[in-house]
Amino acid sequence: MPYHGSLCGGLVMRVAFALCAAAFAALSVASVAQDLPQVHVLACETGCPKWVAPKPVGEHRSYFPTGEKNAFPQFRAEAFAVIRFTITPEGTVRDPVLEKLVGPQDFADNAIEAVKTWRYQPATADGVPTAANWRTEVAYFFSPPESGARDATYYAYKKAQGLIGEKKYDEAIAVAVEALGAQRLNFYEREMLSYLAALGYAAKGDYLTARDYAEDATLFDAKFLSRDGREAAMRLRVKLEALTGQFAEASAWYEKLKQNARIGADDSTTKIIAIVDARLNDAKPITMAARIPTNGYPPLWSHTLLRRHFLFPEADPGVDRLMIDCDRNRIESPISTAAEWHVPKSWSNCRLLVHGAPGAKFMLTESVE
Repeated sequence: MPYHGSLCGGLVMRVAFALCAAAFAALSVASVAQDLPQVHVLACETGCPKWVAPKPVGEHRSYFPTGEKNAFPQFRAEAFAVIRFTITPEGTVRDPVLEKLVGPQDFADNAIEAVKTWRYQPATADGVPTAANWRTEVAYFFSPPESGARDATYYAYKKAQGLIGEKKYDEAIAVAVEALGAQRLNFYEREMLSYLAALGYAAKGDYLTARDYAEDATLFDAKFLSRDGREAAMRLRVKLEALTGQFAEASAWYEKLKQNARIGADDSTTKIIAIVDARLNDAKPITMAARIPTNGYPPLWSHTLLRRHFLFPEADPGVDRLMIDCDRNRIESPISTAAEWHVPKSWSNCRLLVHGAPGAKFMLTESVE
């Protein structure tokens, strides 16, 4: 655990930055935007033009909402938003939509307004400018970065950590989740608490919920955690992605793990990925249990499609609609257990987005034919 000492009326930092009074106003509070890496599973098979992805033009930034920027240090939050939109053949942004928010709502509103002003070098197909579906992550953080926890968060973390050690998982989860619900958190606080919540749910065998919290524990590749904590969180993320059928994501996180730790052929995580690879190379249908996350906003389940054909054998009434979101194509449809969907062979790099009520469960089966 980092150095724990109160600064500026309750703000706790790993190192003693001078953050009180007027000195705090000098902090840079601009966000940093980055386009999200895409995991390519479904490649175009027929009628495939030479595709060149869009590229940002100029500086893509968004500044803290005014209310957040002017708040006292102990009440300030860091946040990030994932925004989905279309880049037009002219390089402008069209129809930005919030796909994920971690933090207060005013950050999402701010991010969408900023994204509308961004410009791109448009995608091209056989050299001709064309529209492209795109996603970007807008991260709002302090500079210098917050690298410690405020008093209330610190004590909640220590309590939950102790309860995990005593195998009192329900109690540990309750403490961590309550602290996460404060929303006025920095990324360090959020990653530490989310990691404990993920550990607790995983120990109980609730891998779907554990994965949701592991996602928040590994924000920005878990860079706000210690080196050992980062490796542990990434290993947990790989395991949970594999256990919940998110095989593309499991492979992507394994590659990130290898950049942060020494991984051998006999490593337990390497063995998990060997099983994942074997399953991906097996033509048999892949069936997984899924659920709309309860800790995310908006309520949305995202999955990198592994096969071109899929159906929902079971779905709660709260499961509403789906979107197939590919490089150049995007469609929406109501969900029915009596229907089957087929992704054309000319579509590539597709994700499946399922909207519904938080906690609504469903089954998904993907097949080659």
